[in-house]
Amino acid sequence: MDEKRKGLNDRAIRVGIVGAGGIAEVHAGILKVLPEVELVAVADFDYSKAVAFQKRYGLKAAFDSVRSMAACELDAVHVLTPPHTHAAATIECLEQGWHAFVEKPFAVSPAECENMKRAAALYGRKVGVNHNLTFTPSYLTMLDAIRNCRLGEIQHAVVVYNFPLRRLETGMPGHWMFRNPGNLLLEVGPHPASTLQLLMGRVQQAATAVSTAVTLGSGATIYRRWQSSLVCERGTAQFFFSGDADYKDGWITVIGQDGAATVDLLRDTVTITEKSRFSPAVDNLRVAAVNSRSLLANSIRGYREYFKRFLGSKTSGDPYYLGMIGSIRAFHQALKAGTPPPIGLDDGAMVVEYCDAMIRSGHEFLAQSKDHEGYVAIE
Repeated sequence: MDEKRKGLNDRAIRVGIVGAGGIAEVHAGILKVLPEVELVAVADFDYSKAVAFQKRYGLKAAFDSVRSMAACELDAVHVLTPPHTHAAATIECLEQGWHAFVEKPFAVSPAECENMKRAAALYGRKVGVNHNLTFTPSYLTMLDAIRNCRLGEIQHAVVVYNFPLRRLETGMPGHWMFRNPGNLLLEVGPHPASTLQLLMGRVQQAATAVSTAVTLGSGATIYRRWQSSLVCERGTAQFFFSGDADYKDGWITVIGQDGAATVDLLRDTVTITEKSRFSPAVDNLRVAAVNSRSLLANSIRGYREYFKRFLGSKTSGDPYYLGMIGSIRAFHQALKAGTPPPIGLDDGAMVVEYCDAMIRSGHEFLAQSKDHEGYVAIE
């Protein structure tokens, strides 16, 4: 390791951002409040966007490429470019000697994931992946219950994720996620898939049905609903994604030998039921009382945070923000400590494998369905 990379525990981590799009605004806002980080530079192929971003956040420099940003002394870079460019941009950052924190999806194919792994090993850099849903407080509470053996051995999980496709309705059919059917799942699917991956391990088999086809003006066809039955390393799972709803919603239920837990991923609440020595009637009352108190407390906290934001507070306690800041902070704390990122290369690659397995089995479903003759192949 060269001299300028040493001593991260004695100074702030110098960070750059690659890609000045909408998600970069969220990352920059969080990086600016982390004491262990100094946000230094931004790069975007549209140099005017990079300059505007630089001015908004008071950064030292703006660049039009990763290569030109090498003129800046950096320790780590957040890769926030479109999904199909993640692999190339990340590898280029690793070549410069920078650690990388990559937005979901980590890549768009298992082959790209392997290339990124090889590059990280070759250049001796660390790579983290932003699976922010796995850092929401309610999900972490469920993980603690599982680790403390409150639910027993986990057998099955069900995840549901409704995500309104507002870009489609508002005239943005040229967006990357609408270019072919598989892109939609790669764009949105890593959020719910990441919650499954941590619980159930690597996906081994998938059977997927897709429905509600929409043909765009470009000639491409997408499918708004995806439903998969999955066999995973540590049990079975069901996955349901809908881009056909008018509201955003998401939850995951985990079933174990000794109990079950349900997490509302967007409202940040968790309910837990477990075996008890009490009679069913008494236990039902006990569970209702405990979970009601928890739901009420979380709802009151959520209302307070909404009121703070309404009054213009710059802090936020909503689940999305808490998950984002938890994910970003954890990566940089790991760099400081010299430990592996909590969500790293293998986690990112396994989530891409989940999406890939569902895309491939969705392709098989369409190929076998007489109702979908002339479909656009999932790539």
